[in-house]
Amino acid sequence: MGQNMNGINGVNRMKTTVLMAIAGAAIGLCGVAHGQQAGRVGGGVAPAEAVRLDVPLNKVRDSYLVSRADGASSVATKVFDAAPGIEIPGFVLYNQVVVRAGSADEVRKALASRPGSVATGATAVVSALELPGWFLIDTGTVRQAVEIATHLQGQFDSVTVEHRAPAVNMNIPFNDPLLGDQWHLFNDVNVGHDLGVASVYGMGITGRGVTVGVIEAGEDNFLIDHPDLAGNFNAARSMGMTLFPVDQSHGTAVAGLIAAVANNGEGGAGVAHGATLAAIRNGSTLQTMQAFNWQSPTIAIKNNSWGFSNFPAPLIMHFTSPDYVMDAIERAGKFGRGGKGSIIVWSSGNEGQYLSFFGARSDYTQMTASRWPIVVGAVGEDNNLASYSNAGSSVFVSAYSAGDAGRGMTTTNAPSFLNPGLYTDMFGGTSAAAPVASGVIALMLEANSGLTLRDVKHILADTSLPVNFANDGVYFFTPASPHPFGNTYWQVNGGFKRHSDAYGFGLINAEAAVNAAMSWVSVKKPEMFDTGIVIVGDSPPDAEFVEFPPESGEFYINHALNGPQSSVQSFCVRPDAVLEEIEVTLTIEGAWTGDLMITLQSPYDTLSTLAVPRPDPVGSYTEWTFTTYKHWGELTSGNWTITITDWIPAEPFDDNDGEYTVDLAPFGWDGIPGAAEKTWVSYRVRMYGKRVSDGEFFLCPPLNQRCPGDMNGDGIVTVEDLMIFLDLWYAGDPWADLNNDGLITYADLQIFLTNWSPGYCDPGPGPGGQNGRPMPGGGDVGTPIGPPGS
Repeated sequence: MGQNMNGINGVNRMKTTVLMAIAGAAIGLCGVAHGQQAGRVGGGVAPAEAVRLDVPLNKVRDSYLVSRADGASSVATKVFDAAPGIEIPGFVLYNQVVVRAGSADEVRKALASRPGSVATGATAVVSALELPGWFLIDTGTVRQAVEIATHLQGQFDSVTVEHRAPAVNMNIPFNDPLLGDQWHLFNDVNVGHDLGVASVYGMGITGRGVTVGVIEAGEDNFLIDHPDLAGNFNAARSMGMTLFPVDQSHGTAVAGLIAAVANNGEGGAGVAHGATLAAIRNGSTLQTMQAFNWQSPTIAIKNNSWGFSNFPAPLIMHFTSPDYVMDAIERAGKFGRGGKGSIIVWSSGNEGQYLSFFGARSDYTQMTASRWPIVVGAVGEDNNLASYSNAGSSVFVSAYSAGDAGRGMTTTNAPSFLNPGLYTDMFGGTSAAAPVASGVIALMLEANSGLTLRDVKHILADTSLPVNFANDGVYFFTPASPHPFGNTYWQVNGGFKRHSDAYGFGLINAEAAVNAAMSWVSVKKPEMFDTGIVIVGDSPPDAEFVEFPPESGEFYINHALNGPQSSVQSFCVRPDAVLEEIEVTLTIEGAWTGDLMITLQSPYDTLSTLAVPRPDPVGSYTEWTFTTYKHWGELTSGNWTITITDWIPAEPFDDNDGEYTVDLAPFGWDGIPGAAEKTWVSYRVRMYGKRVSDGEFFLCPPLNQRCPGDMNGDGIVTVEDLMIFLDLWYAGDPWADLNNDGLITYADLQIFLTNWSPGYCDPGPGPGGQNGRPMPGGGDVGTPIGPPGS
């Protein structure tokens, strides 16, 4: 995102009472420019002709103030019922609807059934998109598109009005004096603080035969006739760009870091200076979908140095993308490059310690929370995390960029009023880190063109350098823990693998990655272990506070993982498999979901923090999927725990006499109007990995599974299961203590017999197992959470 964020090297702690007042008052922090129009925070006046429309997006509806509802397109401002003082401008709505359906005729039939009062006079034209299973409906106006989409939402599982969200590129100009050299390639000042490409180039590997696509925040891309880019521009694999580009400086800088031409007497060189570059158009959600579909068989890598803007400050919101965009990303990862998978590289974002005390995280945008892209954080020349770089459980690796100390990145530039030259030495942000990683991956693919997406991930996880390592993993402030700023978030998990929310698996190293790629034996496709959809229906209790030290007047959140102030759900996994990524899909209803801290804990006590407290007025997580790599290398078997804690009270806290101030400075809030009780509706966990056990399975507690009577995990309850439990019961095994009273008694046997119902297991609301047979824990694609062979 092209946010100009100069000198963001730290954040001062503040008292909450000074930080902010909301609900009709102005937010008490200055907004930082995002390169777009300012938003209204409290008291903003909408245009007189604006009308409010509730616009379908996937399965839910978002509210907008629309200025030209009866036009073919209209600018729009997003509004929130839970936060009436907050409005987010910069959206565009179109007179089109996108539907997931079995056929065009199915859509036409549904349109024909609509009442005459719905979109009267609209001429709806249905056409198939190039993404299988998706269809486009052209209507007359934005209003008609909304009415038709609303009518269809109850008939199809995904319906969205075509729109464009405010998006920005992720560069950060670095204003310290620069020498103009490309230190990330060859660092003669801080020796060893570079990518290690010298030996790779010595082997003649430069990225030849690999095409890297550049996707930007909008239709503007890179300067294709730049003297250092023209020689590597691949016109045959590029989209046609807009005829009137506004600013190509960002895309040109990104393209130069990937594949600026070498040995031509012009400027510098790209990391993969033998690769070719494709310009790919972006913009509206349909254009984004098309970008990820574009030339998937031939464009090996697609670089994304952009993301959605968190505006107005200091909001840190989770951003939902249409299902068809996410479907396109998934299909590219599964089927691109002839089935080896497109390599989608994405900047983690530039708000790590900005706008909010915890900062934004990669987990809050569906695209970077997905398991398909490789999400990249930024490290400066000093080998320390750049303070702006977004952390997250979905961050995979980090790469060099302009940091808090050292030099900026030297790369190509599209001449402008502010920088009339053909080069810049001030490029930075995670916008620079992503193309550096894309260049290294291009080198890997030249070294071994047979690498799959999964191979690339394995190599990067194995070879990236765990710089600034400290096994400290602190996520939140308590009186007993240090301030989180500057924390590295490293954890060593039960598989002895190191991962950091900030650095991912570490700093990417070209020499190690390419050497591994040259001799790499492709890994097999992973198995998937699925809990199915588990209905919860629980409400996390309101936050409570403790005074520390006693009688000091300073109050802190009373929080402990799995403690009384949390909603806790546990599930048991039977088979042993070596884990890769884990997807956690949640549906949580209620306003101000930023109140919640969400964690996943493994049987080895490794903690994945999926969300932390932040100012987020967006109502509900609706089938929101988080991805975590923190358990990479651990075994699946055992009891896993999901914990949701409501950290922020619905009403401002005081001690009833107004003398005490609650210190929630790390969170930025001490009570939010509209922050009502949340409802945890459901969860689903999908684990990906390689099974290592062919005969044995983990003995799950009988009541901690979807099929409580199935002791041997064969998907059917029989007398054999009863005999297994009786053996445990007679032996006084703790597994048989079903009422948790510390005793093995007749009461435990009665509980088991109540749940022991011979026959196939009840699959519940989630999918069943192989050939439709329900399996313990649910299942998907014939691979259940159950024992081998079940």
